[in-house]
Amino acid sequence: MMTASATVAVALGVGLAGAPTAEASVPYQNWVRSPYNWVGVVFHPHHTYWTQWEIWRNSPNNNYRLQWRYRGSSYIHSFGIPSKPGHYWQSERIKQGTVIYFRVYDWDFPSGWVRYHT
Repeated sequence: MMTASATVAVALGVGLAGAPTAEASVPYQNWVRSPYNWVGVVFHPHHTYWTQWEIWRNSPNNNYRLQWRYRGSSYIHSFGIPSKPGHYWQSERIKQGTVIYFRVYDWDFPSGWVRYHT
């Protein structure tokens, strides 16, 4: 009985050690775009600002949003991207030397999260 328990414990430990963590599965990059490339953002870490683009005229009631958070925090910062085609920039106070996660959020087509070290 003790041998069977030890074997199960070792097998579980090996399985958990080999499983990828949720954090490791998030792409590491400083940009993200929505499906179909309608809207996107690029994070510029040296100046802590975002450049954003929109190529699809969005309805006024369905604005795109950029959402971001620090690693280990559940608080999501969010700001809107204007509802007209063009390029824009948004400055944010972001701590240097930290990892952030961000995505472009649209009601119908949100992007996946990406991570980047500032």
